[in-house]
Amino acid sequence: MNDRIVDFCKKIGKYKIGCCFVFLGTILVLFDQIIKLCIENSMDLNESFVAVLGILRITYLHNDGAAFSIMSGQTLLLSLVALVIIFALILFIIKKKIKDLIYLISITMIISGGIGNLIDRVFRGYVVDYLDTIFWPMEDFAVFNFADCLVVVGCGILISKIIFNEFICEKCQKN
Repeated sequence: MNDRIVDFCKKIGKYKIGCCFVFLGTILVLFDQIIKLCIENSMDLNESFVAVLGILRITYLHNDGAAFSIMSGQTLLLSLVALVIIFALILFIIKKKIKDLIYLISITMIISGGIGNLIDRVFRGYVVDYLDTIFWPMEDFAVFNFADCLVVVGCGILISKIIFNEFICEKCQKN
């Protein structure tokens, strides 16, 4: 399967890197939406069960706000903000001709997570959340979803890469 994907991307020519990341992003968004559909179709709202003993509970919730339910009821505003950020990141990749693999992966994760939650807001009017940590010290943490994980991990990787490039690599070059 991986060889087919690589071959397909190579055939695209100068757009092969972009093609691969569009494909990766599409897979991530589809995965997010499939999980949410499974949760919606197999659980009642507010239903919960332990998925991984002592670590993770699946709790089906609707969130019409942002992280930690802030800005609850502001679906249109949150959708517009997400759309602007998604387009800004896409333009950043195109205009800057980003070729660094770490930057591309992290930005693809952020865009994919944003699109996953934007789809929810546009078509459902709320975001489906379901991941509920139950281990200390996270036992009373927010319920979140795969798209949220993509955004947070993508931002973490991006910030780490920027810090590494700006501070660590710069110091190495000066010495």
